[in-house]
Amino acid sequence: MDRRETVRSYLERWYATKLDAGQMRASTAAAYRGHLDRYLLPHLGPLQLHELQGRHIEGMFRAIRARDGVARPVGPTTERRILATLRSAIRDAVRRGDLPHDHTAHVTLRSSEPRRVRPWTPEQFWRFVGLLEGQDEHTAAGRLLPLVLVAAGTGLRLGEVTGLRWADVDLDGGWLVAAQQAQQVGNVVTYVRPKTRAGEDRRVPLGASTVDVLRSWRARQSAARLAWGGAWQDSGLVFTAPDGQPLMPFSTSRSFSRLVAAHGMPHMTFHGLRHLYITVLLTSGAPMAVVSKLAGHSSIQLTVNTYGHLLDEAAVDAVQGADVFMARPRAIPGISPGISL
Repeated sequence: MDRRETVRSYLERWYATKLDAGQMRASTAAAYRGHLDRYLLPHLGPLQLHELQGRHIEGMFRAIRARDGVARPVGPTTERRILATLRSAIRDAVRRGDLPHDHTAHVTLRSSEPRRVRPWTPEQFWRFVGLLEGQDEHTAAGRLLPLVLVAAGTGLRLGEVTGLRWADVDLDGGWLVAAQQAQQVGNVVTYVRPKTRAGEDRRVPLGASTVDVLRSWRARQSAARLAWGGAWQDSGLVFTAPDGQPLMPFSTSRSFSRLVAAHGMPHMTFHGLRHLYITVLLTSGAPMAVVSKLAGHSSIQLTVNTYGHLLDEAAVDAVQGADVFMARPRAIPGISPGISL
């Protein structure tokens, strides 16, 4: 190891090596590049690599937080992601013997409260659906409706629903398989394996209403294919543009958000449809392990941390109901005062 090498030089070399080896998804490469350019290189770049210690890294985060008033705030989750990028690079150097220690291992970051999701209620969701049903099916709103219904009925992520293929849907059997997801970086969309290993090729059961939506959409798509003739772009995807071309996930998300705002609905992103699906499952009594599997979460702990508060609230309601049921009765003929049933 060249003891004169700076953190900047090493991180640029590490990133280029990762990129050339094809070891990163496009979205991961973009996230790493952003962390390097916005945080790691400006704050740590001039240091010599062998001098880098935990105090330098914690100093970087203090400096970032000090700019919260003049720059876009960086929350605890983003801090952990920035540190994870640096840790990946440093651990590669330790494995090769270029560094004796991984000083990122002992860096202390701000703690964050577990995220507690608050999606729409089913009533709010159906109100929004009713508003979309009044739109012409050839408009963006009308074409978005079946996609919204399927997302809420399956819990698929935006990338999974825009990357869904007809080959992965069994309408007769009432299943679909989340085999790939659309991933957009800039204006380029690629199709990759789902987000987590637990999410790969997971079978998602389809309710009867979701099957009906997909059958109706397939008929509409078939009619469009005939109308477009040779100009039809056969992508094999379930949800497409009018000419068969793939949907852009970012554009789909923006269209959803614009419609939510235009109709005066409470704020919710497209991802909130997934939260709604999981919330309904849990509050309907589905076991946490089953919900975690259907959602394709990397661990049941992730499901518990994100949605466990819903069960806490249900438990409070249940105890209050039991308390009413078990309340001491008032005067009942034939029963002495002070004696309860």
